Amino acid sequence: MAHRSLRWFITAAILAAATACALLALDAYQGLADARELVAKGGEIEGIITDVDVAGRHLSSRISYIYTVASGAHTRVNRPIPYAEVERLRRGAKIKVWVDPAKPEQAVTAAEVAEHESVVNRMLYPLACLTLFAWAIARIMGGR
Repeated sequence: MAHRSLRWFITAAILAAATACALLALDAYQGLADARELVAKGGEIEGIITDVDVAGRHLSSRISYIYTVASGAHTRVNRPIPYAEVERLRRGAKIKVWVDPAKPEQAVTAAEVAEHESVVNRMLYPLACLTLFAWAIARIMGGR
């Protein structure tokens, strides 16, 4: 009986991991959709990079930048970017920023869009999610 309870506990843990992975995949998909819409419809302005974090304090590389619109200055902090983008981005450098005219606090850079387009966000999360769900279903079906 204890073996059966442990089996169901592990299956529930796999389902929980699959659900968390599905939420990450959905968030990544929504982030990409939002970024693409902002590039397509937003106003293009110039910003200045205020910080570049090369996979130090965070698991991924990140930038922070400031940009100014009619309503004032806005700052975006610790925005994830691909490691490959770090080489060309330096503190104090100018960067192209797309800003939502209706909500100027909403902005995105090409480096951020590239992160949304990354293999991890586009492929790894969905594949991991499907694999975990399939594993859980196999455990449930095999337990009968």
